[in-house]
Amino acid sequence: MKKNEDSTRLRGKLMLTGTLAMFAMGTLQSEAATTADKDKEGNKAKPSTDTVPTEEQARPSQQVHKFDIPAGTLGQVAASLETALSIKVSVPEKYASMPSPGVHGVLTAQEALTAALQGTNMSADFISSDRVQLALHATGQDVTVTASAEMMSLKYTAPLRDLPQTLTVIPETIISNTASTTLVEALRTVPGIAFGAGEGGNPIGDRPYIRGVDAQSSTFVDGMRDIGAQSREVFDVESVEVSKGPSGTFAGRSAGGGSINLNSKMARRENFLNGTFSPGTSNFFRGTIDGNAKLTSWASGRLAGMWTDADVAGRDFVHNGRYGLAPSLSFSATKRLHFDTNYYWLKSHDRPDPGIPYNNPTFFARIDGRAQVYQTGDGQPLLVNRKAFYGFNSRDFSDGNVNTAFGRAEYKLTETSVIRNSYRYGKSNQNYVYSMADDSQGNIYYGLVYRRAQQRLAWVDTNINQTDIAGSGKIGTIQHTYAVGAEFSRERSWNSTYSVGALDPTQAITATTGPDIPVVPTFNVKNSVTGATVALSETRCAVLGAAGGNYCTDLLNPTGDDAWAGVTSRKDGGTSGVVMTNSILRNNIPSRQVIGTRSVYGFDSARLGKFQLTGGIRYDHYNTTYRTPILGMRGITVAPTITPAQFDLVNYQAAVAYKPTQKATIYGTVSSSATPPGNSLGQGQDPSGLNTAGNNTLPPEKTRMEEVGVKYELFGGKALATGAWFQSDTQNVRITLADSTIAAVGTRRNRGADFGITGYLNRKWQVFAGYTFMNAILTNAGGAGVAAGLQNGRRYPNTPENSFSISSYYSLTRKLNVGGGLYGAGKIFGADNPTTIYSTKWVPGYTRVDLFAAYRFNSHLELQGNLLNVGDKAYFLQAYTTHFALLAPGRTGRVAFNVHW
Repeated sequence: MKKNEDSTRLRGKLMLTGTLAMFAMGTLQSEAATTADKDKEGNKAKPSTDTVPTEEQARPSQQVHKFDIPAGTLGQVAASLETALSIKVSVPEKYASMPSPGVHGVLTAQEALTAALQGTNMSADFISSDRVQLALHATGQDVTVTASAEMMSLKYTAPLRDLPQTLTVIPETIISNTASTTLVEALRTVPGIAFGAGEGGNPIGDRPYIRGVDAQSSTFVDGMRDIGAQSREVFDVESVEVSKGPSGTFAGRSAGGGSINLNSKMARRENFLNGTFSPGTSNFFRGTIDGNAKLTSWASGRLAGMWTDADVAGRDFVHNGRYGLAPSLSFSATKRLHFDTNYYWLKSHDRPDPGIPYNNPTFFARIDGRAQVYQTGDGQPLLVNRKAFYGFNSRDFSDGNVNTAFGRAEYKLTETSVIRNSYRYGKSNQNYVYSMADDSQGNIYYGLVYRRAQQRLAWVDTNINQTDIAGSGKIGTIQHTYAVGAEFSRERSWNSTYSVGALDPTQAITATTGPDIPVVPTFNVKNSVTGATVALSETRCAVLGAAGGNYCTDLLNPTGDDAWAGVTSRKDGGTSGVVMTNSILRNNIPSRQVIGTRSVYGFDSARLGKFQLTGGIRYDHYNTTYRTPILGMRGITVAPTITPAQFDLVNYQAAVAYKPTQKATIYGTVSSSATPPGNSLGQGQDPSGLNTAGNNTLPPEKTRMEEVGVKYELFGGKALATGAWFQSDTQNVRITLADSTIAAVGTRRNRGADFGITGYLNRKWQVFAGYTFMNAILTNAGGAGVAAGLQNGRRYPNTPENSFSISSYYSLTRKLNVGGGLYGAGKIFGADNPTTIYSTKWVPGYTRVDLFAAYRFNSHLELQGNLLNVGDKAYFLQAYTTHFALLAPGRTGRVAFNVHW
């Protein structure tokens, strides 16, 4: 039966692949036919930018002009070039204040642009007859010259080399070379980031921890918060920006450890069609398409699409299925006014991983005479077959649906200033029922695992409007680059659940429960010593196999294909009772939370000789309300509880940088962030969630960071080396006091260092590498009763002391590129708690090796191969505070056929 299903799946995949291929070829043939028809009709065809033009059809880059443009700022020199050349040379605002030596002599446009950019760490290349492109070689990130296509936020008032903070840009080339298909995979190229797991909220979505702080609610798309719980794709991502350290000034609330921003692919003023088909091991199939068309002289359109169907290497039954589409449109209404729009749709259908239990759950002695086979371990995951699947293949699922619409209007006020308004509406849905390998009842000591049902049905929508004004100019003799703005947002969530298994219509209604709550079955078990009959919950694995509804499975040989059944009650050891099979009902009684935020902010970088002073401040008025579910049964209604919270948050950044040479920057900075109660909108693990009484009265967590660092350009500006030392201190951490009450008086501290090098070491060798050291401890962690103070000085969860990442690629010939990656991290704690032998949970460190090779047959066809996790290393990617940890994929091989037109 399984072979037939696999065969059907394979045929479907091949049919879809063939359809995509025929569509791409049909598009190209249609374009060629159209061009040929126009030629036959006597229309003059435009020369391809890939061909050598004749003298009559020479591109602007080949014509010579006489220039006499004096030295000045890059913005001033670019404006003069724009007039002389009649082409678009709009400079991104954050680079407009950079000094330019001017342009003199008889030169081509290409030579003139190169001369104007001398010493700015940029180079210019024509990509169409009326548009050039800058390549920022220090990061490997291409930046389009027109301000409307600028990828990094206007809030950054200096180039990456001069920014007084640790910020890493993951370019599209690195995402492609590493065969990354999700945000989690792309972020493995940045050290200092770990990933957390959970049992509710967002247990199977993206939960990155930056410098030990959960950044799920500090994830942004195109500069605007994207808080909905989900597993993010990268098929529509141009680059990913990772900011480390408190980012409250840039990001607003939360961002205590940093933030992540994904830059979407926007339409460009050029024609291209890129397609990829990638088969691989573990039934991996993926296809993508990315096409752009210059529709008119003032409008362009782009369409990105993706389809993925894959199992997970080294794990039985775990599966991922995703489909996505992202059209965008860009057009210029006038020479100064430009618009960008983008729509994003992603649908996923997965079978989640239930994880591997830890080896030290709380011990409960059995009374039925079953032999104990394990002793209490040291807190790491159990050493079992890595393929062990403790879920129900017949039931478990995780579905997601994301829809977002984005629009941006930008008006060039002057040659050195711009106003931009961005609006984003997003709606996401997370919907799952899956089994968690629950270790809380001590079953593993007897070779058993309880399959605990985790379920959630949640919706999130966001409305965000952001207005920015940015530019540069002089006040007296001091050159300033500034940005000011305002943001207004409304974020809403509805969190509900399923009823999994049997229902008890006689169950009492309380303020937090209703009648549609699944009943964990209870079984009468005979005490093998006393002969007495005792009622035990199935969570203790009282009755095994089908007689117990298959709630429990064997630890070493789990049976993932078990038929799942919900059980109401049984009067004795499994011979009678009422059985309810395959019941999954939606409880349409969601809790609801709304967050409204009004924000204003401002930034400025001032140059005084060799010094640069940077300052920023942001004010957020944060207002949120949480409502418990409205419950009802047989005409009886339980009124909801309304919990409001309101805070005024002020965050800042102050920095001074010294530039001994144009290539070097030495800086010191102080920054802050604030995380108020209810910050995560119920979408992730939140110790200050408003669903807990009294949290709304607690003050926001506040983090302050000091960082000193150096940035230095190498190899003629083709690479950027960075190093920084930092210390972050967090106040108002929620802790339990000795009398068991909760108070916001805890403290944390993280001291560490970040090092990195990105760019080209020579013309053929590209490197994207970094190392992070973190000494993150709980300086005041509380603890009830005799446990008070025992966790002081213990490690943060999800914070490896050492982590590194090296991605390196070398061009052996003009057609052959080889390389790979080396990634690793030290021991990571889910919980470092010495209170009992059952409290500490951790996963061991690892080192992983990847290999890469790509061969370009011609300008249109490339063959790429990736071997991920070459050594088939069994390591854990996520560690939860209790219960379980999640394994990373095993060895995976992929081949990609990349087509470019």
